[in-house]
Amino acid sequence: MDAFAKNIRARAEQLGMSNAEVAERLGLDPRRYGHYVTGRSEPDLATVVKIANVLKSSPNLLLGFELDSVNSRVSQLVATCKFLNDTQLDMLIDLAETTAKKSQP
Repeated sequence: MDAFAKNIRARAEQLGMSNAEVAERLGLDPRRYGHYVTGRSEPDLATVVKIANVLKSSPNLLLGFELDSVNSRVSQLVATCKFLNDTQLDMLIDLAETTAKKSQP
């Protein structure tokens, strides 16, 4: 699970979250979460899913199953969209469609 430890550290850093903050949002003892971050222990599946939700990611991405850069970015975007309201989703869809149209020859 070295990939998992590396990926949760990197994702928390991207979000500007400390280990203590992630642990608090998960309802875990910071020391226990610290063991996941260092790879000293492995969480159960339910905890992996909770960690993915807190880090606005997907379990597959955190576990390192999505090696293709494009697929992992799409998965990350989809996971993040779950936290947006309808107005924000509509804005994001408009932005994506406009960007895609402009990038076509």
